[in-house]
Amino acid sequence: MENNEAEALEIELGWSEVLRKELLVPRHLAGATPDATFEAIRIAIGSKPIAVDLREFYLSGKQALPADMTLFNNYQIWLVTYSVGVLRDGKSRPLDKLGFKVVYQPTNNGDVTIIDTLPRSRFVTKIAGVFQCSAELSIDGHAALPSVSDILPGSMPANIGGRTSLSLLTNGMCRIGFEVASPQVLATGVASTTGEWIIERESTGLLGDHLFKHTILAPRRGVKELKMKVRVYGIVGGVFRVPVRIDSNDVDLQCRLVH
Repeated sequence: MENNEAEALEIELGWSEVLRKELLVPRHLAGATPDATFEAIRIAIGSKPIAVDLREFYLSGKQALPADMTLFNNYQIWLVTYSVGVLRDGKSRPLDKLGFKVVYQPTNNGDVTIIDTLPRSRFVTKIAGVFQCSAELSIDGHAALPSVSDILPGSMPANIGGRTSLSLLTNGMCRIGFEVASPQVLATGVASTTGEWIIERESTGLLGDHLFKHTILAPRRGVKELKMKVRVYGIVGGVFRVPVRIDSNDVDLQCRLVH
């Protein structure tokens, strides 16, 4: 019998791995391109992440910082927004799942730590036929379900790019809202340097722009930019056809921090 590469590879799997159908999905690698492509589908990574200084946004409403914020004197809390676009040019099987992974690289003054992630399923609701991710961010970067608090008098909602609104509230929180493609969003990465999302297709599909957001803790002094490696992947399905996983290469991104 011919001894090919597949026969020579030894893998040990437990029952939980054996039962995961994703392990049976063949992969289609993207080669030299930073995008993931298959048939007429292309998943493109946005090259310019946007970072907003949450402390400065909070102070713009002339609110006093909480006393316990002195614990963060040596750190800065940023809201970082990434974009991924899904395009289809011609006939193709549907994209059933979209994945996006971010790995933050160490700064010259220490590591970056993820505080919270958006979107997540618990923050997604359907409003006027459109799925919206709505949450309230505390000054320390943690996300909570929206309350009935009003916008702080004298403040105006800010558009921070990517069709995302950010508003100061009377309860001392910031309300954030943006459109998402599906309520089925799995996100991981809290208290880590690596974050990942998987979005599952709803009836409206996964074509168009997708926004992914982290609140992060970064050293306050001497850090002028963030560096990260990102990757996109997807599962292309279809009735009576074997699903195919498509992957991009790792892509190096940089995000300028404006203090």
